[in-house]
Amino acid sequence: MSSPDRKSTPVFVSYSHRDKKWLQRLQVHLKPLVRAGDIELWDDTRIQPGADGKAQIDRALATARVAVLLVSADFLASDFVQDQELPVLLEAAERRGTRILPVILSHSLFTDSPLRQGWRIQYPLDGELRVPEPTEHERIAIRLLPLGSKKWWSDDRIEKFIADTAARAKEQIAAEKERQVPDFGRYIKEWALQYGFSAEEARAEIERWVAEVQRKQDDFYKLGLAAFAEKNFGKAERLFRESAAVNERRMRESERRIEEEKQRFEDYREATIRDYRLAGDAAYNDYAFTKALDAYRAALHFTDRDQRPRQWAEVTMDIANANVQIGIRTEGPVVQQYLAQAVAAYRAALQVYTRELLPQQWATTQNNLGAALGEQGTRTGGEEGRRLLAQAVDAFRGALGIYQAAGAGHYVQIIECNIALTELFLSAESDPDAQSTLRDHPRA
Repeated sequence: MSSPDRKSTPVFVSYSHRDKKWLQRLQVHLKPLVRAGDIELWDDTRIQPGADGKAQIDRALATARVAVLLVSADFLASDFVQDQELPVLLEAAERRGTRILPVILSHSLFTDSPLRQGWRIQYPLDGELRVPEPTEHERIAIRLLPLGSKKWWSDDRIEKFIADTAARAKEQIAAEKERQVPDFGRYIKEWALQYGFSAEEARAEIERWVAEVQRKQDDFYKLGLAAFAEKNFGKAERLFRESAAVNERRMRESERRIEEEKQRFEDYREATIRDYRLAGDAAYNDYAFTKALDAYRAALHFTDRDQRPRQWAEVTMDIANANVQIGIRTEGPVVQQYLAQAVAAYRAALQVYTRELLPQQWATTQNNLGAALGEQGTRTGGEEGRRLLAQAVDAFRGALGIYQAAGAGHYVQIIECNIALTELFLSAESDPDAQSTLRDHPRA
């Protein structure tokens, strides 16, 4: 609750109607301040039908202590904004200190617009944005200052100027053997004029900053800049090396912590997958196959086919097996859904379990795929059922070849039985009684 004696700060929003969605987002973000009575937000959506809109806008402009500008190409193209609102707001900023807060919505010619006549970007520093550029959905707040404002003399701006000068001054180092001290005068003059000051004023502020840095003696980087500003280049070089060494140690320590965090994350992920799979196994053994399927799917969410292909394939097989168990115990159309999901999962696992690299796993998956296709075929019937059963036989035969080559007699017998059962079902398709009998003999 706001104090009854406290006055709300009038905030005027200038925008293009084409950017109304961003106005609405701004209203949402500022709603807590409005509710608390900290600000009184005004935009032209508050104009009542039939009212003199221009007169209401003029009154709001006259009382605004803060102006938020939603800057876009449409904003800059708006004649009303450029002719009726901006001149009033910029004059108010100069005369009574109204704060101007541009928010950049999209690419535009903002830096070349009349908005910047007599003004410069204070933050981001010199209008520079981070790299990579902000995403399309990230809005960048721009702070402007009028030329000649004392607020330009911030420590970060002076530091940036000296660092930029260090790079620019190298252009004065000529091929002549005679040593010449670089002249910073032109850079200081250019910099000072950019913000509405004389070169003498800029020098005084730099000297003030240098004296303060040297008094504190707490930052090698700033001390290096201070030494450079005094043209003590040898000292500056030593101090920058000290700063680089400190930052390199910090970087190595940060790198170590990041690696530790990465390993800790991987350990937790591995444990999460393990535990979800064990939960699925416990439910599977309890014949709670729906719960098992849910747990296996949760485990799959945390694994990755590209980074952990074997683990991903194992969990995918778990999901396929659970789908089969649900499918053969379910009635109605949903049966086909579970069996189709099982077939799709087995085939996905075969993208990892290839015959060339992992023949045993490939054979096991082929056998399971054949069983799922066989269940699908027996429950589908007709031409589609025959097609599925034929695919089941092909899958079984593929697995059979691997087990025969490996001399795995037990598995050879199981798969041969599966093939025989599936082929019998194919041949008994026209005899419903025979089909019913065969359904009572599930594939292994």
